[in-house]
Amino acid sequence: EMRCLEEALTAEKERLREQSSAQEARAAQQAEETERLRQREQQLLEMQERLNLDRQGLREREAELAQVAQAREVLQEQLRRRSEELAERQKVLAEQGRLRTEETAALELRRAELEQQRRQGEEELVAERRRLEERAGELERRSAELAQREENLQNQFNHLKETGRKLGAARKELSQERARLEAEHREMDVTAARTRSSLETLREEVSQVVGRLPELEQKAQASTEGLARARDQLRKHLAELHAYARQSHEDLEILRAQVQADSERVRQQRQVLVRDRDEHRLAVAAFRQQMIEWQEQLGQMRRTLAQDETRLELRQAQVEADTARLAKQAEDLQVQERAVAQKRDEVDRHLIDMREWYRRKLRELTQRHQAEGEGETRRPGEEETVKGEGRGNKEETPETESVAGTALPHAPAVPDILTLTGEVDPADRHLGELLRSLELVEADTLTALLVEARKQRRSLRQILLASGCVTLYQLALIEAGNLDGLMLGPVRVVDRLRVTAHEIQYRVFDPRRVQDSHDGPGAFVVLRHLAEAEMHDPIRPDEFRQRFAAAAGIRHPHLAATLEVLEVAGRPAVLQEWVAGLSSADWPPLAAVPGVWFRLVCQAALGLHTAHQAGLVHGHLEPGRFLLNGQGLLKVCGFGEPPWLSSTPAADQPADDHLADLLALGQVAAGWAALAAPKRKGARPKPLPEPMQAILYRLTPEAGENRYLSASLLLEDLDRQSANVPSNTEAWDRLLRHVRDQEAEEKGIRQSA
Repeated sequence: EMRCLEEALTAEKERLREQSSAQEARAAQQAEETERLRQREQQLLEMQERLNLDRQGLREREAELAQVAQAREVLQEQLRRRSEELAERQKVLAEQGRLRTEETAALELRRAELEQQRRQGEEELVAERRRLEERAGELERRSAELAQREENLQNQFNHLKETGRKLGAARKELSQERARLEAEHREMDVTAARTRSSLETLREEVSQVVGRLPELEQKAQASTEGLARARDQLRKHLAELHAYARQSHEDLEILRAQVQADSERVRQQRQVLVRDRDEHRLAVAAFRQQMIEWQEQLGQMRRTLAQDETRLELRQAQVEADTARLAKQAEDLQVQERAVAQKRDEVDRHLIDMREWYRRKLRELTQRHQAEGEGETRRPGEEETVKGEGRGNKEETPETESVAGTALPHAPAVPDILTLTGEVDPADRHLGELLRSLELVEADTLTALLVEARKQRRSLRQILLASGCVTLYQLALIEAGNLDGLMLGPVRVVDRLRVTAHEIQYRVFDPRRVQDSHDGPGAFVVLRHLAEAEMHDPIRPDEFRQRFAAAAGIRHPHLAATLEVLEVAGRPAVLQEWVAGLSSADWPPLAAVPGVWFRLVCQAALGLHTAHQAGLVHGHLEPGRFLLNGQGLLKVCGFGEPPWLSSTPAADQPADDHLADLLALGQVAAGWAALAAPKRKGARPKPLPEPMQAILYRLTPEAGENRYLSASLLLEDLDRQSANVPSNTEAWDRLLRHVRDQEAEEKGIRQSA
């Protein structure tokens, strides 16, 4: 691919040079044409100069006429401004008179208010005096009544005393009457005291009112004086207004006289202007006749000039268009060159990283073999012989070994391995040279691998395949010299898993997902690449991108993750999680144990519920879509996959909705429950408990309206039955051991550096 890009870039550069040469020749031709046009332009400029002189004379005549018209307009403008000033001044005088009238009305209103307040004050004062006089008369009357009552009481007391002296003999009989009279007397004294206190209070109030009378009289007098002053001020204002009105009237008369004089002067000037206008019309008529003749000559010159200018402009526009087009092409070529350079740099960087990755893997393989060789112990009585020069009974390791016709560097001494000195197998020699030419292995690493192959009496190809560092597909690409096939975009191909009419599936190593200094298991993913034949379909490439992009936003432990949607070689591709586990189609009968079956269905329902909540529908659930790993984690695969990618025939696929997924889960779960093998011939498998059979029944079409409408309802029923389901821990552990054993047997690729 890189060689093709380099050839395309070389061809593009050659085409660019040819275009540049053609552009230079075209530029020289355009320069000659420009020189001819410049001479023609000089002639046109001379003609234009003569025309400008004629135009200058016309402009001078027009300027004289414009000056006369301007003087007339200035005079008219002065008259208009004078009239506007007079009108404005008259408006100001009218406004001032209106303001004075409003002020006079306001003063009159204020005077009326003050007069009203004065009258109200006098009326209140008279009413207060009348009320005080009435209260004073009432107090005097009550005082006279109290004095009369005191006098009556005193007369009664004297009469009683006289009666007591006369009736001394009957004092004992009248003691009670006396006590009563004394009590009445005391009550009368209390009443008299209260009356005196009220009288004193009234006298004090009267004295206070009498004390306020001077103040009220002063306020009334001050109000009267203020009213008098306001009247005087109002008279002064009225006098000023009358004087100002007389002055304004006199000014207006003067202005009227001035306006009449100005009008007379304007009338005379207008007569002069009319006379000058008539003379000017005659001169303009003669000038127009002359102008018509000049315009005919000028029109002829303009037509000639326009024809020349049109041809010149067309030529210039063509030159500018060619220049812009060539500049645009050069700019596009530069952009393409930069894009090709960036792509080439990226390809080179990925190629260097991939070569270093292979070199590191093979180097670590060699180190592992050396470590295994150093760890072996020598058997008792075993001796080694070294061909070549010896020094007594002392054993030595040769400094170099002749392998593949080249001097191999010194290898670590291994006492129990014979020195190898033979010719390398031609197939190994060819493979080694190919690895060296592709820069996938270092010289000392290749030497060590060839030595190890000779030790094990196997070919280099067998050593590489048996180590797990290189897969058969990788080795086939290397032997074919197809180094570009080892890379697909940013990822490195490990193995080709599946080829269909719609897509190709690879197991790849993604260096962007390395978790630490070594290759973590998360760096190995599955790349699904759309087939080239599908790119001719108008719908399927976009559907491939959109469906997998929707699935890329979901992360859940029970769903196989879609990691990224990208473009590889102009076709859409998707990176998905590498799920290592055992398909439900290969599960042993342990999956039918109630506790194990319950755990598997719960995990599958959780994954299904998560996908449905995100708006995804599977549409083609089958036993092969459920994988169980050695840690007991069930993963549902295939969400986001277009229906036409599925291996299930189109006629057998269920409807693309949530209910169809639940029905498909019911069929798969029923298959898990039917895995139990009979213990003896003719015996029937042990059925599931009733609650679990009820759940399984609601996942079948026979349930009708009672079937589950969503995965959340299924999870609720499973949660309610969890306390009643036996754990069956031993069966679960046995199933996981079986899964781990199967993973160990089928693991053909070491997930390490």
